[in-house]
Amino acid sequence: MSRRTITIGPGSQTGVDPETEIYLSGELFHNGSPVIRERLRYKLKKIDSLDQFRTFLQKCAGEYTLVVKRDNEYFAALGPTRSAESLFYSTTNGGYLSNDYGWVERQLPSRPYSESIANQFLLFGYIPGGRTLHDDIFRLRPGTALHLSTNEVGSGKVSLTEYYTPTIVTKPITDRSEAESKLEVALNKVFGRIKQIVKGRPIILKLSGGYDSRLCSLMIYKHKFKNVYAFTKNTQDPGDTELAKKVSNSFGFKWCGVEYSAEDYRDVYESDFWHQGNNLVGTYGQASPGPEFFLDLQKIVELDDFPNSGVILRGATPADSIGNSFPGSFLDRNFVSKDEVENAILDKYQTNPNLRRDNEAKMQKEIGNILNLPDSLGTNAAIGKLIQWYLDYHDAKPKNAISLEYGYVSLTPFHSRDFIEVFNKMAPEMKYQREIFESYTEKLNNKHLGGLPIGQDTQDGSVNTIKRYVANSRFRSVAKSSKDFVEGITRTSMTPEEFREKNPEYGFMPADRIAHEFTGDESHKYFLAIDELARSRLEPKNEPLSDNC
Repeated sequence: MSRRTITIGPGSQTGVDPETEIYLSGELFHNGSPVIRERLRYKLKKIDSLDQFRTFLQKCAGEYTLVVKRDNEYFAALGPTRSAESLFYSTTNGGYLSNDYGWVERQLPSRPYSESIANQFLLFGYIPGGRTLHDDIFRLRPGTALHLSTNEVGSGKVSLTEYYTPTIVTKPITDRSEAESKLEVALNKVFGRIKQIVKGRPIILKLSGGYDSRLCSLMIYKHKFKNVYAFTKNTQDPGDTELAKKVSNSFGFKWCGVEYSAEDYRDVYESDFWHQGNNLVGTYGQASPGPEFFLDLQKIVELDDFPNSGVILRGATPADSIGNSFPGSFLDRNFVSKDEVENAILDKYQTNPNLRRDNEAKMQKEIGNILNLPDSLGTNAAIGKLIQWYLDYHDAKPKNAISLEYGYVSLTPFHSRDFIEVFNKMAPEMKYQREIFESYTEKLNNKHLGGLPIGQDTQDGSVNTIKRYVANSRFRSVAKSSKDFVEGITRTSMTPEEFREKNPEYGFMPADRIAHEFTGDESHKYFLAIDELARSRLEPKNEPLSDNC
């Protein structure tokens, strides 16, 4: 394992460079330029207050985790929208800070976790708002800076400040040409910055036939990256796999189709590395990335023609999750209610409808408190709150830190500050169903790939046109309900073995467990969270927890 562990507590520390007094993981840009550790020490040597540290960070970008030592005081921060790895802190017993949740937990008295926290874990697949299973341990969140004073006796002291929150505009961009122009500028900035990070190292892209990875591949080609590798898992639609291969051939990427079976998921889930890595990066305390991400990395390592180090680019984008998470009823309105925002989040992230129904009022209240929601807010501000939740959800799942364990740097271009800022400035109708994202991707796709179909589209684009029409029409809810109904009937008509084969993401569960526990509605993330709770060394505060789950 190649990732360094940083542990800070009363009278001791490991991981902070004794010469520079800095711990830096990931890639940090200041005023648009990459910063090396030696230069960073010079920039930070006069910083002795949280306000000064905050001012420095406001000019920073990148996916990084930074800790600066000053005698027995420490300043720490994560990237504005994404970290290289999580940091966990506690003020108990003198104060602790580490990228190893398990280490912090072992320094503190064991405390039972609450039913409310456990239900959040089960319902969302992670614990939102920077909380963990342990009441005295917290996760530092992106865009936040921390000042920690440790001492031998009593409690440490922690101060927090937000140095970045996504901008919410009251007059969003409504002109399409202006929107596409600003999106293009932002994407060029993001991928130009990635090129500075890569410095000739291999690029590895998980390539499907869909929009997110298609735009990523188009930007890689546009910016003339060299030494690019792409892989596609065989559980994609066969047509998508063929499209991914055609994109790779057109752009000169080294491509490989990779076999994924339900048993592969089971094998990686039972491996020592999965448990060691999962515990090290804190998932037993607040999230689970799931076996698929470990499996992706293992497949990359096992591919003979693929490099054993490099930069992994992931195409995940808020344009997809956000554009598909707020209802069409948000459009053509000036204000949205608090309840509507809370329900949009529950609709998108819930893992179990029955658990949601039993705890809906409590969960709505938790969401409102975490996001500090007023009773009503402007439509663009409401969508901005959805983006905040999305970023917290994805950063809590420590994929970047796990990649480091394998020797790879992992980056998510569409989570960058520049992309988030320009996406926030778009009018709601452009964000809805990720309309502006798809239209811009199609524009580049026509230019560089001659209109090669995207996803399950046809050469003339009619399938995506029809889907977009339905998504923006009054038939959207009927179409979704019909789709969910058909999928539900299909699921319940399968044997457990057939279900595992068709849905390998559930493959970590044996067929007999699926037969006894799966009712047809639960996400695989729900069962992952059940297992995470069972593995935690903490115990529930009361036994009735299982009765509510």
